Order: sequence, then structure tokens, then C-alpha cells
Amino acid sequence: MIAVLLAALAAPAPQPIDLHDLPGTDGRWTEGVALVAAPPAEVHEWLTDYARWKGRFPDMEWVQPLGTDEQGRRVVRFRSYLAGRTFTLHQTVGHDLIVFDGWAPNVHMQGRIWILDAGGGRTRVVMQSSNEVHGLAGLIATRGYRRRAAFAATAAQLSALLHLAAAR
Repeated sequence: MIAVLLAALAAPAPQPIDLHDLPGTDGRWTEGVALVAAPPAEVHEWLTDYARWKGRFPDMEWVQPLGTDEQGRRVVRFRSYLAGRTFTLHQTVGHDLIVFDGWAPNVHMQGRIWILDAGGGRTRVVMQSSNEVHGLAGLIATRGYRRRAAFAATAAQLSALLHLAAAR
């Protein structure tokens, strides 16, 4: 399965992905941007159909949708190949914005995904994320390591969206 993930990450994406630090965050937040050749409603569905994440996103070892929490956020538990951890993610899902907050042992992540109509049946997807590592793992996981891991995860997710659009 790791070979599948590595092949998916190594496969050229149909469109370029722009990965960079989010300005003004001193490298604590990363951002990835891609222009996906699919309408916003379809991209939104790909990102929020949790039961299909495993087949759509190569980083997913398994996925378990858990319903909603007391604040009305969607809750999903998944195992990430890249992080080697099981996360519980809470998402506030809007029409053009998904805001998430997630936890795994020693890790807290948060972020936003904008799903913006780019016209012509295309969608501009902007993924921003930040993560904190606590405990002994926090001593080992430098900011540079966390930044590289965030870029790898964002690239994998955006590449998956680009490949889904190309396969339509």
C-alpha cells in the first residue's frame, strides 16, 4: 500500500500545484493551490464524501465517518499513511469553505479548504494547514519536518483532486 501511495505522489499531476508558506505565519502555516478541471460542486463532493476517501486519496489507509459532534461539525476518523497515525477530524462544511480541526496521538492539526469557482467548469482549490506536535515527538519533529510533512499531505490531496478531474 505504501508503494501505491508513493506512486501516486510521484505521478505527474495534470496541472501544477503551488505549495508555499502562508505569508505572515513564519512558516507555521502552509498553503497549496491548484486549478482543478471540475466544477466546484463536484470537487466539494469529492472532499466531503468521507466513505470514499480511501479510494480517492492515496494517504488514507482506512476511513470511518462518525456523524456529527455537539457543535454540528462532521466527524471522521482515518488512518494516514504519511503521518503513520489515526486522526479524528471535525469539519465545519460550507458551500465554498471547509474548516477542520483534528487530533492524533501527540498531534493537533487545523486548516481551511476553499473551493472557489474559477469559471469554465473549473475550481480553484486553496488548502491551508498548520500542525503542532506535542510530547517527546514534539522534540523530534522540528518545524522544518512538520512543514515538509504538511507540504507532502497537501500535495497528495491536491494531486488526487487533479487526477479525479482528469479521469472524469
